[in-house]
Amino acid sequence: MGIPGGFGCTLIAGLISAMLYGITTLQGPVYFMMHCFGDTAFVKFLVVATCILDTLHVSFMCFRVETVPQQYWHEPQGIP
Repeated sequence: MGIPGGFGCTLIAGLISAMLYGITTLQGPVYFMMHCFGDTAFVKFLVVATCILDTLHVSFMCFRVETVPQQYWHEPQGIP
């Protein structure tokens, strides 16, 4: 029972990425509530940019993991 084309690796990477996203989501607000005093605007910008880019990455990864098996469900040769 395997999905050809390396989709299993994509699924595992998506799950790990989602777990790490949870940590990032938790650390962003904690940084701004407790640790941002005295930091430059550039460092604060980097924290916000990291949160936004990580959100986009997890969104695209979840989209890919969800749609590819549905798209190639009835094709016997598998997922490209």
